[in-house]
Amino acid sequence: MKKPAKGPAAVPLAHARGDDAFMAQYPLLSERMYVEAWEDGSARPTDTLFLFTESGRWKCMLKDRHAGMIAFYTAHSIQELFETIEGHLRADAVDWKVDRKPAGRGR
Repeated sequence: MKKPAKGPAAVPLAHARGDDAFMAQYPLLSERMYVEAWEDGSARPTDTLFLFTESGRWKCMLKDRHAGMIAFYTAHSIQELFETIEGHLRADAVDWKVDRKPAGRGR
């Protein structure tokens, strides 16, 4: 396998800027996706939210990268999806599952 030629130095990516309206409506979800530091100031990996549709429904996977956990949601509308996630975060009722690596990776 041939090593690729060295390209230009990597440029740090700019962090996504929060959407004020979204952040106001879904503050706990926004905090998980945008806050990059813990209370003590140490670096915090932000959560990732994967959105998709299937059979006329909105679906998502919320990934807590720090804890290595994931949660799945399905709803009839994107608003219902976000409201459900926010409600579960507020009630500390997210049904977290262990995020397992897909078979064949990391070998």
